[in-house]
Amino acid sequence: MITVVVLAAGIIASWIDLRSRRVPNLLTMPLACAGLLLAVLGGTGLSVTDAFLGCLVGLGIMLPLHILGGTGAGDVKLLAAFGAFLGPAGVLGAFIRMAIVGGGIALAVAIHRGRFVPA
Repeated sequence: MITVVVLAAGIIASWIDLRSRRVPNLLTMPLACAGLLLAVLGGTGLSVTDAFLGCLVGLGIMLPLHILGGTGAGDVKLLAAFGAFLGPAGVLGAFIRMAIVGGGIALAVAIHRGRFVPA
């Protein structure tokens, strides 16, 4: 169930981001709260500490990229929210997958807009 929630939220966030160039707080904040609440209720298999650490790891991975201008703030908050569901180790794996898929989407958008010039 957790995988389905994270995957669905990721697809919804990607769709919104591609259309509006934003990942809204209305998606990321309730998602993070739901992940923490589910940890409190024992619904994720994570302790509350692991859910909170997952948020911090997600934040810690993405915040430097945001500061350097590589990602938006919504992306930072989204990965932190995913951390509440996945825990510290799971959010690291999610980041790697997200980077691969995001790179593919960025390449497709660049090609579609005529901004990709092969060397």
